[in-house]
Amino acid sequence: TFCKATDPVMPIWDKLKGTDGSILQTYGGEYKYDKRNVALLKTRGKDRGVRIAYGKNITDFKRTEDALETYDSVVAFWKSNDANTVWGSVVQKSGSTFAQQRTLILDVSSDFQSAPTTAQLTAKATSYRNANATNSPAVSIDVSFVPLWQTDEYSDVTGLEQLEKVELCDTVTVDYEPLGISLKTKVVKTVYDV
Repeated sequence: TFCKATDPVMPIWDKLKGTDGSILQTYGGEYKYDKRNVALLKTRGKDRGVRIAYGKNITDFKRTEDALETYDSVVAFWKSNDANTVWGSVVQKSGSTFAQQRTLILDVSSDFQSAPTTAQLTAKATSYRNANATNSPAVSIDVSFVPLWQTDEYSDVTGLEQLEKVELCDTVTVDYEPLGISLKTKVVKTVYDV
């Protein structure tokens, strides 16, 4: 059962999406809701074939890279309560693109009861590197565009507006030739001017 008499009292929205064991965490998917109904769907949006492109309907384009979580090497260490520290060897990641080396320092003190060997720590670093093998910074793209389905040209012909309609969670193709970007992406946020 989803709710038990012994569960702590909390807002229903937290039970739907915000806590451990919530409906969203348990079953996955995407919510679609209005003022009266909440539906949990496997996928909320569609790929309608809409193309957002430079010279067509883009009004603003921002590409942001966040390299704070990227690194090109890993080193593991173990520290005891009496301040004894053992270090493993530095494990490189292939394909590094940084001008200066960025090393992730991995604390594995809770994984060993007694002092591990350098080889054990190096193995932990290698395992972590293999499981988290990205060298690329996280890229975020914000695109603003003219909603063509709301223009007079598209409303004059019946059904034409459906060819360019974009809703939340839809998949769209973004083409921005000046930066060499051509990708399919999901709409994760919409802003309406009421």
